[in-house]
Amino acid sequence: MSISDHIDDMKGILIRSKVLKHIDSEDTGRRRALIQESITAKLPSQSGGLASYCYIVEFDDTTAVYEFEGRYYQAPYSISDGKVSVGEAYEVRQAYVRAE
Repeated sequence: MSISDHIDDMKGILIRSKVLKHIDSEDTGRRRALIQESITAKLPSQSGGLASYCYIVEFDDTTAVYEFEGRYYQAPYSISDGKVSVGEAYEVRQAYVRAE
């Protein structure tokens, strides 16, 4: 294999890697938006009938942590056929632990 062939192979690997990272990023953004929309729909309306808003702090495959009116909550969720089902939320707080 010539150096030119090796460089071409490396370029192909880098391009595929960037494409995969972009797809993962889009999927994560879409998932975040679906979760936020579903949680927001469950929140009480503000005075005057304005819709409430929450901010997704972090999430994994089954749990989301969100901020609402200065407090943090955690709720289980699942996604099936593009629809999110959110379970009962409970208030949480952030804890710092010593790194070992």
